[in-house]
Amino acid sequence: MLIALDANIWISERLLRSGTGAAFLHATRRMDARVLLADVTRDEVVAGVERAGLDAVSRVSGGFVTIQSLTGSRPEYKLPSAEDFRKAAEDRIEQVSSLLLRVGVTLEQHNRALARLHEHRPPAETREQYRDCLLWETLLDQGDSERTLVTMDKDFMDKGSGQKRLAAVLQDESGDSISFFTSLADYLRTMEPQIPPMDEPAVVGVIADAVLPIAREYAEERGCRLGQLKDTKLELYATEEPGATAAVFALTMSAFDLPLPEGGTMEEVNLVLSGNCVLREDNKVADLSMDRIDAETPDGMRLPGSIVYMSGSVVIGVSQLPYRVRVPIPSSHA
Repeated sequence: MLIALDANIWISERLLRSGTGAAFLHATRRMDARVLLADVTRDEVVAGVERAGLDAVSRVSGGFVTIQSLTGSRPEYKLPSAEDFRKAAEDRIEQVSSLLLRVGVTLEQHNRALARLHEHRPPAETREQYRDCLLWETLLDQGDSERTLVTMDKDFMDKGSGQKRLAAVLQDESGDSISFFTSLADYLRTMEPQIPPMDEPAVVGVIADAVLPIAREYAEERGCRLGQLKDTKLELYATEEPGATAAVFALTMSAFDLPLPEGGTMEEVNLVLSGNCVLREDNKVADLSMDRIDAETPDGMRLPGSIVYMSGSVVIGVSQLPYRVRVPIPSSHA
C-alpha cells in the first residue's frame, strides 16, 4: 500500500506533527504501508515550511513591537531563521524515513509532465501546475500496488461533478486504481476498518513485566506478600514519533497480609499501580513513569494512608519546550 501526500498536506498537518498526522503515521505503520515522497515534493515541503515559519516569525515579531510600544520595553527573544526552518523540515523527514518510499523523478516523468502542461490536462488543465504533474506521473509509475493520493489541490478534482473525487481523465489514466482524498482525516475515516489493532494482551504483558519490580519493592517495604495480576486498564495513544506509542495504564495486583498504620493486617488487598510509558518497536517499554500506588480492599475501597505518590521530576526554566501530541487509538475490544 502506497500513499502519496501532496506538499500541501505535509505543510497543513505541520510535517505530520498534528493530531491527524500522528494518527496517520500510526495507521501507516500498522498497515505496513509506505508514504511516497518524490524528491520534487520533498523540496516543495522544505520550501513551504520555510515560508510558513517565516510568516509565523513575522507575526510574532509584530506582536512584540506592539508590546514594546504599549509598555515601553519588551523581553529579549530570538526566533528561528529561514535556515532553522529548513533544517527542521529536513530533520523531520529523516525522523519519519522508515515509513517513506523516496523516489527520484526520472527524465521520462519530467517529459510526460511537460506534455501534460502543454496539453492542459489535469492537474494542469487551467493553471501551470508542473510539480503536481510530476507528483502524478511519479505515482502512476509505482506499479500495481494499492495507491492513494491525498491532496487539497482542486486541480486534481473533477470540477464538473461537485464532489471530491479524482478528475475523470486521471481516473482513466490510472485505470481507476488510485484512491483519492482531499484530507488526511477523510483518508483515516475510510481506512480505519483496515488498520490492524494493537495486540493489547501483549502490551499489558510487557508493561506488567516492567512494573513488577516496583510492585515487589512496595510489597517488601511494607512487609506483605505480592500476588498475581488481577485487572488492567489501558489507554493507547498515537504520537508524533512514528515508532512510539504512548500508554497510560493502571495495573491491579493482589497482595496479602498488608500491615495497617493503626495496627493489625489486611488479609488481602489490591495494589493499583498507575503510570505511563512509551512503547517502541516490538513493544519495548521506554520512559516508564509511575504516578502512584493505591492499596484497596478487594471490593474497591481505598485504604486510608495507603497512597504512595511517585511523580517524576519537573524541569523548570527550560527555554525550548518540546512538541508532544497524543491521539487516542481505538481499543481492539471496542
